[in-house]
Amino acid sequence: MIAGRHSTIRFLVSLLFLCSFVFIGSTSQASTIVPKNRLYNADGSFAGFDTNEPGLYFLAPSAWTLQGTGTTPSAWLTDSSPVGQPGTTFDLRMTLQPDYSRNAGLVATIKNSNPNALFFPLPSTIQHVTLWIPTVLGDVEATLTPDDTMATPVAIYYRLRFTREQLDVLRQLTHGGVTLQGSISYAYVSPEGTGLTAAPLTVQLPERVINEVVNPPAPDPTRWLLDILRRTQMRAPGVLDGPYSLGAGIRVNLRESLMTARLLNDTYRLSIENGVATVRPTAPVNCRGSIDVLVVELGYRVVVDYEAALEAKLDFATMQLELPSLVFSKVTVNGTTSPFYRDLFQKLIQREDVKQKIVTALSAELQKRILQETLFGL
Repeated sequence: MIAGRHSTIRFLVSLLFLCSFVFIGSTSQASTIVPKNRLYNADGSFAGFDTNEPGLYFLAPSAWTLQGTGTTPSAWLTDSSPVGQPGTTFDLRMTLQPDYSRNAGLVATIKNSNPNALFFPLPSTIQHVTLWIPTVLGDVEATLTPDDTMATPVAIYYRLRFTREQLDVLRQLTHGGVTLQGSISYAYVSPEGTGLTAAPLTVQLPERVINEVVNPPAPDPTRWLLDILRRTQMRAPGVLDGPYSLGAGIRVNLRESLMTARLLNDTYRLSIENGVATVRPTAPVNCRGSIDVLVVELGYRVVVDYEAALEAKLDFATMQLELPSLVFSKVTVNGTTSPFYRDLFQKLIQREDVKQKIVTALSAELQKRILQETLFGL
């Protein structure tokens, strides 16, 4: 038995080696995508490049600012005072990310002529990151910025330390609209050789951040998941594709289906026990969504809007979703109530093969959302 296992392992190792050889051999013949012509925004600022790959563009960030997405706050203030001396020193934590908003007009112009255009960050190396903090405003206690050890410019993290007096000054400046300033310089490869550019680092702190000291909340394992559920519209492409029998010898073929679902606030209860999160409805309708599908026999697309009562379970050990119940209470087709489609899709969703496809698609979607909302705090 052990010898058989070893031979299996040797076979897998050989197979992986062969696959890697084929992969490396094929990519060595691929064309490298490189910048070609400089692109500029309407205000004359540098935007990026088109490339030798038709329809693919490199964009340079126009600034770095407080992050604007995700459930993790972009800036928050905590009391870092020594024991027995509350309110004497404070820490401000900030996460910043690249901002490409100045390029929006250029992107729209390109998209108008090529809807399939792709845009990627300009491949570059961050040379230097500077945040100017006058002594009167405190000190940088900790920083995580791209450098020789962390070259990926995904986000920048700062922790600033203030005394009570320094925090009072910062509050006055923030109320007057003053921002913390800095800069980020880049080096990139261009057709003319190595190019240099820079983007301003601008921190406009919301007054509520400076005026509110955040105390560590009591542990609540449901809070972060509730935040994601409240913000997320689930998408499940292809889950209803296939031929189906409607009875009496009638069959229907569905293609290019897309099912969406969104939980409604204050209509469900989330509980976690033994590593399983359970969503249970507290109202007759706790979910709204749509089904967009091509009905082959009819030769046109059907867009269905629905309301439903949904019950779901999420196993944290495997990150797999279960749907014990999804009951449609109202279905409309092009705004018209349709008992036929309500019964049709309710029947389809109760089929084990269809339910499994929905569960698989929604599990993958939720995993992606959790990573997007958690990884790097973005």
